[in-house]
Amino acid sequence: MATARTDYGENEHSILYAETSGCCPLCSKSILFRKPGSSRLNKGYEVAHIYPLNPTPSQVTALIGRAAPQAINALENVIALCPSCHTKYDKDFKLDEMDKLRKIKDGFLVEARANATVADYKIQEEVYEPPRILRRLQLLRGWSHEEVSEVFARGTRARRAHGVRAPR
Repeated sequence: MATARTDYGENEHSILYAETSGCCPLCSKSILFRKPGSSRLNKGYEVAHIYPLNPTPSQVTALIGRAAPQAINALENVIALCPSCHTKYDKDFKLDEMDKLRKIKDGFLVEARANATVADYKIQEEVYEPPRILRRLQLLRGWSHEEVSEVFARGTRARRAHGVRAPR
């Protein structure tokens, strides 16, 4: 019995599009297009299953020893591809291509988890620095409101080789 393909909603499509940054991960073509004379952008990608949804007999043979994902239609097993790459991937199935797509998708998932973790933690807007250190850092960073004139050794205001306040 064949597994039914899930009809992904707008939120899922937004996630899949955002993962790829608007480009097919295999050929780098834009996955949105504008019809001539139109100002609207149209979806120019297809949702491809990394592990085949309904493997053919030859794919079943090639996939021996590789476990199918628990949820075959989950977002973790699908990726947005341009139509030509999706067709090529489905028609000319190779384990190398599947592994390549799996690695790309895993990178997307790691990045999404990292972004979610950062969003969970409130990052301090300002780092506290003790007043004495803060004053020194202000001078070093050049954002002090004081007017400081620098005196370089052997400059016009230097009395000796070590500057204005050099020991006598």
